[in-house]
Amino acid sequence: MDIDQNISSPFNSSNEKCDSDSFHLDNEAKLGQSLAYAAILVFSFVGNSLIAIVCYREKNLRTTVDFFILNMACSDILFAITVVPRRITETLSTPFEWHINGFLGEVLCRMTHIVQDVSTAVSIESLVVIAFDRFRSIMFPLRTNIVTPSIRKIFIVLTWVVGFGFHAPYVYAWRLSSHKNKTFCIYSWGPFYEQDNASKEYFLVLSFFLFILPMVTMIILYSLVISKLRQRKVQVINHSSIQKNSWNRRTRNVLRTVIAVVVVFALSWLPFNISIYLILFYWDLNPSCVARTMVRFIVIFAHANNAINPYVIFGFSTNYRSGLKALFCSLKMRTRVKRTKAVAMFDLNKISEINLGRPDGNPPETNLHYEYMDKL
Repeated sequence: MDIDQNISSPFNSSNEKCDSDSFHLDNEAKLGQSLAYAAILVFSFVGNSLIAIVCYREKNLRTTVDFFILNMACSDILFAITVVPRRITETLSTPFEWHINGFLGEVLCRMTHIVQDVSTAVSIESLVVIAFDRFRSIMFPLRTNIVTPSIRKIFIVLTWVVGFGFHAPYVYAWRLSSHKNKTFCIYSWGPFYEQDNASKEYFLVLSFFLFILPMVTMIILYSLVISKLRQRKVQVINHSSIQKNSWNRRTRNVLRTVIAVVVVFALSWLPFNISIYLILFYWDLNPSCVARTMVRFIVIFAHANNAINPYVIFGFSTNYRSGLKALFCSLKMRTRVKRTKAVAMFDLNKISEINLGRPDGNPPETNLHYEYMDKL
């Protein structure tokens, strides 16, 4: 759900006008917000692309956790390339104004908002699946893993299907509408539903199933996992073995990584959800100017989660850091090889030119040949 649509609609003239409103930003505020979203786009695209490349290159990153981290990275890239251009365009022009009319305009109006929120849903669903996988792996380490590669593919597809299912009502709610000779992409439940009640009820459904329930589930699962690991740590101290210590180190490293990602996700999206609750149920869709300013920063911070995630993973995961170092070393080696080949070809050309200049055609007394061998 787009917070701005609820507090600064182009058709709502009764709200108090604020400098922080979407329609009344000064040039410095517009520039600052545009730069913030441009940074989100760059960091998100680069970081999540590196996650995808490292997963593809490193054969040891083929576990269920790694595949769902890759699933999150893909959804984060999709979120960035869908949300950021629209937010920058709206900031620099008129919020919610749509520059494409007709059938294509209607499709894009709906799809950009659907993809935006589906991407967020896929991220939190992936985190829940990872939490269940860690719970099974640590609480029941001797049981056969039922998540085969085929089942894993089904789960990945289901994260997208469920996300689209929850946001299917967007096909009805988002639409094009004309106002003062301009076309806007608006969020409206009329004429079949009452706008305020429908917005509140739909948000309650989304908030419960795609934020509250997943977060409570992950808190319970990871609490049980941490408790189990503490008990196992005592057992390892009493019965030390190299194999057990190695397994526990790997398990703890993976656990630290996924918990860090969950914490960052919660810190990013919790203020966003609280803001919508306040807007819908406390401020009655008409927050004060100070509240609107705070909401604007909260929205940017929530959207920045997609750019923060990959660097959290690289920061906490030893395997992903090693994969990233290997990638950079490979690129550096390729650059050196290309440079060496270029220098070698240049030297061979010089030797050929000198040989062509001798009457007998014999090689001249030169050290170019030895310099070439040294460079190889």
